[in-house]
Amino acid sequence: MNRLTLYLQKELKSEGGWYAIAHILIRLRKSSQAENLYKILLDKSSSNAERMVCNDALGIVNHDMGDYAKALSSYQQSLEFRKIALPPNHPDLATSYSNIGAMYDVMGDYTKALSSYQKSLEIRKIALPPNHSDLAISYNNIGAVEAIMSEYTNVLVYLQNAFNVE
Repeated sequence: MNRLTLYLQKELKSEGGWYAIAHILIRLRKSSQAENLYKILLDKSSSNAERMVCNDALGIVNHDMGDYAKALSSYQQSLEFRKIALPPNHPDLATSYSNIGAMYDVMGDYTKALSSYQKSLEIRKIALPPNHSDLAISYNNIGAVEAIMSEYTNVLVYLQNAFNVE
């Protein structure tokens, strides 16, 4: 019980109040309850930062529940808030594009997935050092989609780039 208490205290300190509780619900796989709480928090949010957090979390929750269209919509809304709040080559924009790409990927829209993953990679190449693990993730994502699309000459290039990131 003591370890659980310490864990919860740590989680509650890293995020404030209701956001922390909603985050814990996600971690406990209580997706429906987390979704409801994040919807309430989104309705009551007063800043773009809060809206980004809520939409990202709703994307995660809906992805976990298998509702990829809702997850995609949440990630797209988060991206729009990020475009307003952040410079054009901020790494968080790359994360949004990657999340959107993942939803298109799982929904079978590989052309849109590839486009989103490529936007993510473009930003990461500018914003991150060449050995950052997020670059490897981007290269791997693009390589995987290229393989599904039977673009085998490109697959090797992207997967080799992913492998070369130290």
